Order: sequence, then C-alpha cells, then structure tokens
Amino acid sequence: MSIPDTPITFPSAPKHTDDSTPPVYTLFAVFRVSSSHPSVFDGRDVAGVVREFEDVLELTSDENVTLRGLYDVSGLRADADLMLWLHGPNAEDLQWALRLLRRTSLLKPLIRVWSTVGVQRETEFVKDQVPGFVSGVEPKQWLALHPVARSTSWHLIDPADHSRLVMEQLDARASLRVSPRTSSLATPSAATSGSSRWSPTNLLTSSI
Repeated sequence: MSIPDTPITFPSAPKHTDDSTPPVYTLFAVFRVSSSHPSVFDGRDVAGVVREFEDVLELTSDENVTLRGLYDVSGLRADADLMLWLHGPNAEDLQWALRLLRRTSLLKPLIRVWSTVGVQRETEFVKDQVPGFVSGVEPKQWLALHPVARSTSWHLIDPADHSRLVMEQLDARASLRVSPRTSSLATPSAATSGSSRWSPTNLLTSSI
C-alpha cells in the first residue's frame, strides 16, 4: 500500500472573539484494577507514591492543565474503578498530562478502559450558559456524568427549532432537584475518541 505525500492537516481550535467565552478542552479517562497484576502498596510506599503524583500535578499545572478530580467508580460498573477528569485550554496539553500521570506509580498498574476528549464552547443560543468547571465553581463530592451526542441532522434543523429545543431542554434541567453535594455534568458535545461501547450514561461517581 502506498502512502500519499499529501500532509495530514488537523482542525484548528475553535475561533472566538474578545467578547465570547474561549474554548476549554476536557478529558476523561477511566481505569480498572488489573486482576492479574494488582497494585499493592504498604505503609512505607504510600507517602512516596502520593508525593510523586503531586509532583506531576504541579508540573502539569504549570502548563495550565487542571485535575478537576479523581472519582471512585468501583461498584458502579464491572469494568471500572477510577475516573480521572482533566481540563485546560489546549487538547494536546491534556494528552501530554495524561501520559505523565499514567507513568506514575499510582496509575501505571491500572488498565485504561475508556477515555474521551471534548470541547466546551460558547452555546449557540444561551451565551451565558457556562459550566461550573469553567466558571470557577469548586468541585463537589459527587458527579453525575451523562454524555451528550448530537447527530449530523442537528446541524440541519431550522434555527427557530434549534432555539425551541434548547429552551425546552433548559426548562427540563431547571425542574430537576439536584443534591447540593452533586455536580451534574453533560460532557461537551464534540468529536470524541475511544470506544463507544463504554458509555458512562448517568454515571454517579464520588470524588476520592
């Protein structure tokens, strides 16, 4: 098979104006404990393992990558034990940060079972609708995660119908009663990577 000489071009980051919200990229990665090679730390190991992880977090923080949380998902699914949530202004920095974190003693023994990257952009119709992790709201103890996937037909709908559907969705969300200890997050509707067979629909997780 011959390889074409034409260079591959990747889409650029979404453009924004000075009066709009700049895009924020977010990355989720889910891991499980290996049944054949489980990680075992004794009391003497814990301090060094935690210090190594915190040192890497400090390094990634210098590049504007934020670890929003580590979430305990054990028991919620048979194939998952830990979920990691990163966000920042550049998708490639999130990938770099994940690679560094996976090399730490804490995450290296774990097996990644699902991951995805999305982008939070200014909404089409409700300009002031900004998620908490972008606006500076502190993380809560629990997180309700439900992916949002738009079909290609969404972009063909009449703009008036767009507005009506979005407002109906917002009204429905407003009617829900959410515990003050729980953050409800719909993952940004963007092109995602990873296996679609691992769908964390309505996954309620606790922070570690």
